[in-house]
Amino acid sequence: MLFMTLLLATGALRLVGAGDRGAIAGTATPNVAGTWEGTWSHRQGSGQITLRLAQEGTTVTGRQSVVAVTPLFGAQRGRRRGQITLGQEVRDGRIEDSTLIFHVQALDLPSRQVNFTLTVSGETMTGTVCAETCGTMKLQKSNL
Repeated sequence: MLFMTLLLATGALRLVGAGDRGAIAGTATPNVAGTWEGTWSHRQGSGQITLRLAQEGTTVTGRQSVVAVTPLFGAQRGRRRGQITLGQEVRDGRIEDSTLIFHVQALDLPSRQVNFTLTVSGETMTGTVCAETCGTMKLQKSNL
């Protein structure tokens, strides 16, 4: 009887311990709602960017401020002297763990979009902006 009680108690402790590990491993979805300001950089240029984001759960919507860039991120770079027009609307925005993923339309590029992948860490986001080639981004949450 004592052996059976110890066995059941040990099993119960293992279940409680396993439940605690699951709770510790899970993290809250970061809140990216608000205004983020920063820079993008590529080996051939750089510029300023502002993101104005709204969030519901893991879904992110909003607008970005860069509407035209010289052809740095795509195959058009060597073939054309004009600019690439970027859409302002954040499309298919989502948070996966601590990563914000979205794209904006870029009809002048073969891929028809520019992809953003940003890691959220408190009041800072860093990551990449890619079409046919990639650049980096760093943004800080604005207090405005």
